[in-house]
This record gives sequence, structure tokens and C-alpha cells, in this order.
Amino acid sequence: TAGHDSDTPEMLCVVTLRFPELPDPPLCDLVRSGYFRSVLSLGLRAVRRLFNIVSWAEGIEQEILAGRPAVRLEGLAVLPSQQGQGIGSRALQHWLSEMVDVQGLLALATTQEERNLPFYRRLGFELVRDALYAPGGFQSWFLLRSPVGR
Repeated sequence: TAGHDSDTPEMLCVVTLRFPELPDPPLCDLVRSGYFRSVLSLGLRAVRRLFNIVSWAEGIEQEILAGRPAVRLEGLAVLPSQQGQGIGSRALQHWLSEMVDVQGLLALATTQEERNLPFYRRLGFELVRDALYAPGGFQSWFLLRSPVGR
């Protein structure tokens, strides 16, 4: 967070990582959180397409990892007005250094934007696979980062 013209802090960046030892949330927690309601609001056809895409991507991730534990970068977002200032790079580098490298884990990232590849490469990720999801007509790039200092 950072203050601008006021004393009110503003969230500039969000990084979401999923660690391998974390179990999937229990069904009752998903129900209580409203997850199913929000997903179903998309419609059953859209939910089916979403599950097909997730299944496709997870299959590729399993091939890449071959049973090795890895932290998955699930999301990285920076306010549009703050992009290009190194905020996302610093935030992700912090978590990679302090949480991922310390545990000696691989880090896996996926992007559907080719323009993001240099960003991930600067942080030590290497492109390990690109794949076309034919039913949706979009490309995905899968990147892997070895722990630094190991």
C-alpha cells in the first residue's frame, strides 16, 4: 500500500501464490464463501467451459512438474495507473525470495499474454512450454523458476 494525496493507504498490487502443501478448501467452506453461487451465476455452459480449461492447464502443469512440488503463481495484479513502475516485480520478487526460495521450491507461472514473458524472465522464470487451447482459441505459456541459492 502507499499513500498518495491523502492519508488513506491504497492497495497497488496483489500477488496470489498457492503452496503445494496446502489442501484444497473443504466443500462447506466453498459453500459458505459463496464460491459456488458466484461460479453458477456464470451459467452452466460457462462453468463447464471453465472446468475444461482448468483441467487442460492442470494436465500440462502435471506433465511439466512430473511429481515435483512447486508453488503456483495464481495471480498478479497491479493497478493500471501504477503499472510499469516495478511494483509487481518487487512484490513478486519479495515473495519468491522470502517464501519460495527459502523452502527450495520450484515456482510455476502461466500467462495468456505473450507480452508478459520478458517480465517473468527477468524474475528468473524460463519458458518450458507453450500450448494452444484449441476449443477456446487462445495460447498459454508455462514458465518454471528454480529456487535461487539452491
